Amino acid sequence: MRFSIGASILLGLCLVVRAEADDQPLTEDLLTLSKHWSVGANLVYANSESRNSEAVDFVQVQTGPAQFVRVPSAVGEQHTVTDLIIYGASASYGLTENTEFSVRASASSSYFRSESAAGTIASNDSRFSDAWLGLSHRFDTGRESASLFGFAQTAFAENSNVSGTNIVSGKSWLMGVTSYRKVDPMLFSITAAYQYSMDRNTDRGVLDPGDVIAIDPSVSFLANPDVTLSLGTSWSSRQGDTRDGGPQSIRITQMSLNVGVGYAWSENTLLFFNTNADISGAGGASVSLSFLYQPRHEADR
Repeated sequence: MRFSIGASILLGLCLVVRAEADDQPLTEDLLTLSKHWSVGANLVYANSESRNSEAVDFVQVQTGPAQFVRVPSAVGEQHTVTDLIIYGASASYGLTENTEFSVRASASSSYFRSESAAGTIASNDSRFSDAWLGLSHRFDTGRESASLFGFAQTAFAENSNVSGTNIVSGKSWLMGVTSYRKVDPMLFSITAAYQYSMDRNTDRGVLDPGDVIAIDPSVSFLANPDVTLSLGTSWSSRQGDTRDGGPQSIRITQMSLNVGVGYAWSENTLLFFNTNADISGAGGASVSLSFLYQPRHEADR
């Protein structure tokens, strides 16, 4: 069983694209305003069915163009149906006009139903997943219609156990770039990210999760002053895991299709709904709802 929930939370992409005025129909508030805070939350529901036995302890869940969550997997069953809910929260602070500091955390609830020659099994599990610190910076491209961002993040708290809790720190690192091009009323973007993971002690030995490369192109269209529509794809490649020095899984490549809609609830509040479906690899689908709140003052308008 593999999940790929590409672009389920596009807070850095079309969610934050909104209309400000008739003479400026498309604006990219892609970083938190300098000396301001913004907060966000997201809820992801994913469903997957597998009819093949897999000997992996974790699956890698992509919850955005540059966000990944590792969750335990049901192992060794012939037919497994999984329902997964991921809860996320984030906060960002604008250090300068072009640099942003961020923190995010996630937890998950998993519900497994499986059957084999030995009978049927149903189980569930809720757990803290991880917490990350990050920096994002906007580079000067010399063009008002184009932007380039770089970002780097590290997991300062990560649950490495399949069952129970074992917190490790500094074992996963994420870095990448995002490029935007605005052609009113459309916004084209592409994010390329690389996640490096180091070996860590778990309740099932020493696990070295495979590194991940993800590429997420998308296009957003301003339907009216409050609504943005988006369409994108996600491609990812994950190296095989190793456990106790031996291989545990093979390299996996996968593609998914993402369709979403963003809504400016108010001047300070943005909502985004996204649906995702795998178009290669093991089948799975997800839906997500994301929220972003950034206070604005008269001086910012």
